[in-house]
Amino acid sequence: IDMPHPWFTMLQDEEAVAAPAAAAPADAAAAPADGAAGGDVVFPDDYPNSVKHFLMLGAIGMMIGAIVFLTLNFLRSKRSTAHSLTFILSTVLAMSYYAMWTGLGVTFKTTDTTPRVIFWAHYLDWVITGPLILVDLALLSRSDTPTIISLVGNMVLYVICGLIGALTVAPYKYMWW
Repeated sequence: IDMPHPWFTMLQDEEAVAAPAAAAPADAAAAPADGAAGGDVVFPDDYPNSVKHFLMLGAIGMMIGAIVFLTLNFLRSKRSTAHSLTFILSTVLAMSYYAMWTGLGVTFKTTDTTPRVIFWAHYLDWVITGPLILVDLALLSRSDTPTIISLVGNMVLYVICGLIGALTVAPYKYMWW
């Protein structure tokens, strides 16, 4: 039996898409422009209020932190690498939280036994900010270059494995986590 890859099961059948469109042409004007209708999840409208609030608080908090570290760096007579890295780190995190708040960094996974929301923007920002945090701490502790490269490489590997685990169906996802 030729079984399709699990990722292809996310795609809808052409007849299933065409049948509702032909059955209810009057409802087409009321449907959202992005094509979501019926029981589909529309981001960020379907977020619980707590998720909306915490994502926006995260974006605002990280932007305030970025401004603080940028200001601290400009007030110094000699620019600090630690302040610059922390500014970049906070800015990337603020953009990530904002993307998730607006629904840009989110996908709805329906291929598993229980559908769930995957905030893939977190994984993207972890690939950038995780190594920055480790480099920041390693520079503060005056670690040698091979140690820093090892830390950064393992951090990137860790995040990529987590993303693959989040996007894969059970039982395979547990091997990645």
